[in-house]
Amino acid sequence: MVAEPLAAVEAGTSDPGEDGTAAGWDRPELAQFEKSEPPILRRKTGGKLSLAACEDVVAQAVANVTARLQDGLLGDKVNLSAYLRKAAWNLALIQLTADARVESAGELSP
Repeated sequence: MVAEPLAAVEAGTSDPGEDGTAAGWDRPELAQFEKSEPPILRRKTGGKLSLAACEDVVAQAVANVTARLQDGLLGDKVNLSAYLRKAAWNLALIQLTADARVESAGELSP
């Protein structure tokens, strides 16, 4: 399944809305989120994730939320901006945990 950009998806359907937006999202807003969120996420992680890693996390969050919208799993009353920001933060935490485990395993090796 190829994920469409978030702006091209109506909650619960795979067709864009009449005005080309999805639940209040338009392409400039999504592009702005993808541009502005990685540096914010990097600051929130205390610089533990690189900017490139944060860009990957944000892209994955957008893909995940888009898929949930296409599958009809998000209601019309969901604040997509907050939901997307939380999804990106959760993915960043998963990455930080994985990095800490690798680092810890390296310290335990003889």
